[in-house]
Amino acid sequence: MPKTLFRNVGNAVRSASRHDDQSGSLRRTIILLVLAVAGAVLTSYLAVLFYSAFLWQSPPARIGQILLIAATSCFLTGLPLILYCGMIVRSLQKTRLELAAAAREAEQASIAKTAFLANMSHEIRTPLNGVLGMAQALQMSELAPESRDLVTIIEDSGSTLMTILNDILDLSKIEAGKLDIAPDRNSPAKTLTRVCRLFSDVAARKGIALHLDISESLPQEAMFDAVRVSQCLSNLVSNAIKFTATGSVTIRANAVPQDDSWLIDIAVIDTGIGIDTANMSRLFAAFEQADNSISRDYGGTGLGLAISRQLARMMGGDVSATSQPGAGSCFRLTFTAGRCETLKQPQADESGKAVASLAGRHILVADDIAVNRQILRLFLAPLGAAITECENGRDVLQALGAERFDLLLIDLHMPVMNGFDAIATLRSAHPDLGDLPILTLTADAMEDVSRRLDTLGVAGTILKPFNRDHLLAEISRVLQPAPDRESASSRAGMTQAAVLHG
Repeated sequence: MPKTLFRNVGNAVRSASRHDDQSGSLRRTIILLVLAVAGAVLTSYLAVLFYSAFLWQSPPARIGQILLIAATSCFLTGLPLILYCGMIVRSLQKTRLELAAAAREAEQASIAKTAFLANMSHEIRTPLNGVLGMAQALQMSELAPESRDLVTIIEDSGSTLMTILNDILDLSKIEAGKLDIAPDRNSPAKTLTRVCRLFSDVAARKGIALHLDISESLPQEAMFDAVRVSQCLSNLVSNAIKFTATGSVTIRANAVPQDDSWLIDIAVIDTGIGIDTANMSRLFAAFEQADNSISRDYGGTGLGLAISRQLARMMGGDVSATSQPGAGSCFRLTFTAGRCETLKQPQADESGKAVASLAGRHILVADDIAVNRQILRLFLAPLGAAITECENGRDVLQALGAERFDLLLIDLHMPVMNGFDAIATLRSAHPDLGDLPILTLTADAMEDVSRRLDTLGVAGTILKPFNRDHLLAEISRVLQPAPDRESASSRAGMTQAAVLHG
């Protein structure tokens, strides 16, 4: 019987080993299970064999037989279990190594994606700066009505492309966990007014009434991220105007007091085409629209609502919608705003403040691309500014050593010496120029440059493509007398694309 049993075990092992379609782990499992069963059967056979001899042996011999049976049983049944546990440990170690390798690959893929988006953002923004900058420069000149309409189309098309690019970048930042909410003291009413003013001309061209209804419950000031709130609200208002052919769009805002904060509730109500119940669930999915025909008829990527909802949730709120086909829709934005004491003298709204004159101001402009320097000259020279141009950081240091300037506008990515190195060298080698205001220019929206620039004494960063009004407002802010500039600087951070084109 033992020979037959071992022969069957050997056949089973060889048979399991020959199954090439099974994984190595499965084959090893089958082998060990067969060994365990064989061990159990053999132990039972030996137990019966020794028990039959047990009846005719003396007590000492019986003790030896019992110990022999116990040792044989432990060996035959325990060895497969030990081997199986060892196999499990090796399998877990292999799995751990595979997971670690997969995590490294995923991290490398994320880094590669971020680098790709950063490069693409830079490559797209650079020529787009020329398109939008020249279009804005043309708007400043005397144009026939027909020509002005054509320039407006160029501006609108460029801004649409800019919005799509910003949406893709924001979605990537959110997915990577690199998009931060930066609450600051702001006025909810002023934020709403700016957004409403932004879309007033668009609504007027379509013959749509745009109303703003601000409740008395809205606090005069609160702690919230005005840039991200404006981005979310701009998306909702833009969609409302886009999908409304006749009638009106109403922005209605109120606030609900909480323990140490406010719940700001903003409703955007339109009389547009509406959305049916079947398509409502698809609204907030990335790259989705309520109906495939919408993309053909109205354009868009389907990213705006997805990004707005994620931003709202990051701010302690949400974006929701109710709608009735043919009767319009109501999109509701909520977010949490911290309480703060209202200032006795409310601060001026810097976002809409333009420079009346730059007469007598000497501005140094540094950018390796001639078109960008030309755009800045077209924006600033008509206001009386004297402009000196440089193509790299080394030329900037030479110019600053030869003349006195009131402001430095410097690109961060230039050949020979980039903007980072030029500013660092300027601050360390020329302490007498420590009060020189510096505004940095960049087309790289993915790179978080604010921390790197904070230690260099930079007054602000302007993202390309340039928006003339915002550029002039930033220049006005940094050219204020020192006390006023410090107050304004506390409210100004890195310029966001949503503000420039949002």
